[in-house]
Amino acid sequence: MANAIVSIDPVWSYQYQDGLKNCIDLDMRVLDTYYGFACQWLLHQHNFFYTHDARVWNTFTLELETEIQKYAIPPSVVVFYLRALYSTLRVALNTIPFKIAKISPYCDDAGLIVAFIVVYNIENKMTILQQG
Repeated sequence: MANAIVSIDPVWSYQYQDGLKNCIDLDMRVLDTYYGFACQWLLHQHNFFYTHDARVWNTFTLELETEIQKYAIPPSVVVFYLRALYSTLRVALNTIPFKIAKISPYCDDAGLIVAFIVVYNIENKMTILQQG
């Protein structure tokens, strides 16, 4: 296993929190849950890019929508911010040619995400050419 730290401007996190606050009451427990959604989105989106395993991706997105609906927020609101996050970090994540095992947020004192800690298994190197 190896680690990488992928930095991000805290503006995304601020906008994500602001968008969530417009729909639900946001406390630290709920915020941690939604940061977890962001980490899972990055992990599955990255791994899908390399494996093209639609079954895993579709199962994940359905489970995510189900989980989001428990908090009475339209899933489209959350997915909008998650897509923006992946779009922002895609180039950095694409430099990791391995299947990601875990992603965790790293927050500043204000509770804004300033980086993601990415754990990946260097024995599972994948390239686009391996698909087929």
